Amino acid sequence: MLYLLNFLVLITQLTFQSKSGDNENLITTTHIDTALNSVIFQIDDIAKVNSKINLNFYYHDAYAYGNPILITSKGATLTLKEPTFFFMADDKQTPFLIYPNEKINIKYAGTDSVKLYVAGNLSRSNELNFYRKLVQETGNVYQAFMVMPYQKKVATLNNFYQSQIKINDLKKERLEFLKKYNNRTPVSKSFNLIAINSIQCIAFQDSLILLNNNKTLLTQHNLYVKSLNAKLNSIKKIDFLPFQFNYNMYSTLFSLLTVNSLSTVINDENTFVKKFNFIEKNSSGKTRIFLLSNIMNMATQSIVKIPANYVNKFKMLYASENNLNLLLNKIEDNLKFYKTDNTIQANSNDIQNLNFIISKYEGKIILLDFWASWCVPCRVELPYSKNLSKSYQEKDIVFIYISTDKKKENWINASNDEQLEKNNSYLLLDPDNSPFIKKYNLFSIPRYMLIGRDGKILNDNAPRPSDIKLKSLIDMNL
Repeated sequence: MLYLLNFLVLITQLTFQSKSGDNENLITTTHIDTALNSVIFQIDDIAKVNSKINLNFYYHDAYAYGNPILITSKGATLTLKEPTFFFMADDKQTPFLIYPNEKINIKYAGTDSVKLYVAGNLSRSNELNFYRKLVQETGNVYQAFMVMPYQKKVATLNNFYQSQIKINDLKKERLEFLKKYNNRTPVSKSFNLIAINSIQCIAFQDSLILLNNNKTLLTQHNLYVKSLNAKLNSIKKIDFLPFQFNYNMYSTLFSLLTVNSLSTVINDENTFVKKFNFIEKNSSGKTRIFLLSNIMNMATQSIVKIPANYVNKFKMLYASENNLNLLLNKIEDNLKFYKTDNTIQANSNDIQNLNFIISKYEGKIILLDFWASWCVPCRVELPYSKNLSKSYQEKDIVFIYISTDKKKENWINASNDEQLEKNNSYLLLDPDNSPFIKKYNLFSIPRYMLIGRDGKILNDNAPRPSDIKLKSLIDMNL
């Protein structure tokens, strides 16, 4: 299935509950003036931090999609509607919990990292400093790009159990550090709950990665599936909070149980359906809202077809959640993308969906050639395109010609004149309203798009067939 992996800031306001004993503690932004919903970052003492003037962070939005942020010597400002973890984009990936409408000062903190604080607010400054100190004392708490020693593949069951003990001991060490830190440098009750929760989620995630890396060993002893099912039961004991630590934990476990992989990518309809069904059955409340919203968003971003019955089910489940309007609009765009305004007509007069035609050639390289009878440059390029196609007759590549003519007879006459192969020549119906045209800004032709064997777009504005660069691009990806 055709898809693009990209980042889109989709922020919603959600309220989540965390239970502690018999008390329920609402973790919200209602205590903050959210009129502006902006965060200002400012670097102190520029002269002292010359090597760190450009600071790279990233954060995950309400649907767990990553977004980069660069803070320069002039600082940075961004919109933020809910408490969010920001991560330093370096080898330590230190997290900092940021709230809306804060002014965050940044200063150099010696050789280890930068220090974030809120001027005049000791409690918040303590909170911003907590994870930096935790990483110093206990190592990385977030490992997006590395495998920690206690997560690695081992030789024996005894080694596996020792690694699991290390993970549990590390969790205890971090919880004890939080307790001591809170005694020395007090933090708010809500932050303490978030910190406890994140430490629990981190240990759970470590254990899941350990399981996956030792899948073969555990399967040989009939322990792998049992271990995953046990994790499914124990995950319910950890409170759900709308942060990346929770998302990593849930998405990793559910991916292992549905597609037998750590990958959380939604790249086809079958994967979407499996994960939707599993989430619906094995989660509830705000957890289910968050996880289903995430995969719905991932599917729309990846241009994966969402079956209409699943869209209706999602709407019925969350009809009262008016904060999902932005996502629902994206879902509606997804549905339109697969309706008749993306249809194409073949010379045989069959009406088909453009995305179906593309998916039909999965496993092959595809060159889409967008042209029209009236387009002189298009017509000039067609002989080059046909000759290039002939040179690849024995290769796994197919050339598809898609006309944007508004009159069928003009397309047919021009196709005959150019002697285009009828099996691969199509007319895009109603091009003015085609979501495909709008999505990829195909408002000028000729235009060429190269699609890889896995359905990913390799180049959405490829060189013309008369340009030797196109052949080089094809050869590089065959």
